[in-house]
Amino acid sequence: MKLEPYTEELRGCPVKGNAYPVLVLGIGNPLMGDDGAGVELAHRLQERDYGPLVHVEEGGTQGMTLLPLLEDADTLILLDAVRTGALPGT
Repeated sequence: MKLEPYTEELRGCPVKGNAYPVLVLGIGNPLMGDDGAGVELAHRLQERDYGPLVHVEEGGTQGMTLLPLLEDADTLILLDAVRTGALPGT
């Protein structure tokens, strides 16, 4: 598969320093059982190489200290879990 060079036109906004277009962020508290699902998934995803445009980070319970990380991302994919009693995915 031939990858096209990543340019400002593809991104849709000016390239900022060492910013990455996609941030995959796993959050949660592994000590609370299923609440650690986002963190565990982030750890598993970090084992793969998605290239320079995707950054996978485990945010745990860092909360507001994650804001600088979010500022440089164009797209955020948030990995988290909550027990609501509803069907999965709702």
